[in-house]
Amino acid sequence: MKMPKLKLFDRIEITWHDSVHQSGWRQFRAWKEDERTDGHGLEHKTIGYLMIQDGEAIIVCQSMNTSDKFLKTVDAIMTIPKACIRNIKRL
Repeated sequence: MKMPKLKLFDRIEITWHDSVHQSGWRQFRAWKEDERTDGHGLEHKTIGYLMIQDGEAIIVCQSMNTSDKFLKTVDAIMTIPKACIRNIKRL
């Protein structure tokens, strides 16, 4: 995937794939026929403000307080491994 040129605190939308977990005992045949995800539920979208981008991951925050232009505070920080990212769009 080609990475767009991004700057600190750009607002972006990241499309990424995550793991799916199912718990509880099941017969393999029943799971295989009835509950297999076939990729459903793997794709997620996250919108946030870019904090860090390196060779391994992108880190975004969901909220940012900009009332003090010299001291920004951030909340809901999320790290997404680049291997999971399918698309990034600047908003």
